[in-house]
Amino acid sequence: MVSNYDRILAEITKEARQLAPDHGVDAEALVTVAMEIVDLEDQHRIKSINIKQQVEDKIFTTAVSQMPLQDS
Repeated sequence: MVSNYDRILAEITKEARQLAPDHGVDAEALVTVAMEIVDLEDQHRIKSINIKQQVEDKIFTTAVSQMPLQDS
């Protein structure tokens, strides 16, 4: 039996592998941030948290980590 988590992870992984190369980002980074957001949504369902700010922070951190380093 496959859990919801496993199904979500499989679908996100499939999409990330398809989209990442076209946008120059690491597929694993996309999977990680997406699953962190899924976890935040689950936490928010159980206990009210400041989800908007936490999601924005996770996306920002991932985006910055994926930026190519510029030579000066």
